This record gives sequence, C-alpha cells and structure tokens, in this order.
Amino acid sequence: MKEHYLKLFEFNNWANTSLISHLSKSDNIPDKCVKLMSHIIGAQDLWFERVRKNKEHTISPWDEYSLPECKILSGQSTTKWTNYIKRASEKSLEETISYFDLKGNYHEDKFSDVLTHLLNHSSYHRGQINMLLSSAGLKPAAIDFIIYARQSD
Repeated sequence: MKEHYLKLFEFNNWANTSLISHLSKSDNIPDKCVKLMSHIIGAQDLWFERVRKNKEHTISPWDEYSLPECKILSGQSTTKWTNYIKRASEKSLEETISYFDLKGNYHEDKFSDVLTHLLNHSSYHRGQINMLLSSAGLKPAAIDFIIYARQSD
C-alpha cells in the first residue's frame, strides 16, 4: 500500500508542477487560480503538521503564494510527505491519527484515509483551476493521472 501512496504523491507533485508551469505561461489568468494553487499546497502542509501531531498550526491553508513560490513549496511538501511515507510501516497506514480541525473540533481518522483525502482534495482544486481557465477562454492544463502514468512508464 505504501508504494501505491508514493506513486500517487509523485503524480500529485507532477500535476501540481505541470499546472503551475501551465499557469506561468498563460496571460491574464484569473487571480483565483493562484489562490487555489496556494491552497492546495497549504492544505498539504497543514495535514502534514496534523499527522506529525504538531498541535501548533503554523500553516494556514489559505496563505497566498506567487507561482514561483508555489513551485518550490509544492516540491518541498512532496519531499516531506514521501520521506514520511517511506519511513512509515505498512501497519501504520491503518493506524488512527487524532487531531483538531481549524474550528477546534476533535477528529480521529485512519492515516490511509487522510492520505486519500489529501490527494483527492488536491485533484478537486486542480479541476477547479482548469474550470476557471476554461471559463476565462484559456486552455486548461492536461494533468490527468493517465497522462502521468503513460509518461512515467
């Protein structure tokens, strides 16, 4: 199962990096695109703090970054996550983690469910970004998983 999540985090980083590159080459992108890209990265880092049991949430999932900052931070976030997963045991993927959400509500979730949520969250917002691009008359980025899988084989 670890290998599955590692591959998905590699895809996640590829999709983030590809989308950031696409946005950087486009003119007049909607401001919301960069805000959502920043949110994807901020949420990844917030969840990392939760998994690491850092009760002091020093990261806001709504901090805003420039596209060059997003590229750097996305890579750093992926490195943190992949190193953490590589060191984790298969058994730990089924262990429960406890944390408080941003509203102060207490939750307990399986580590594997958190990983799945995080990866789906990123895909959801990348889809929103592509929709915003299309709505603005701009070409959306080609960032489907199957494209990544074909390129990485």
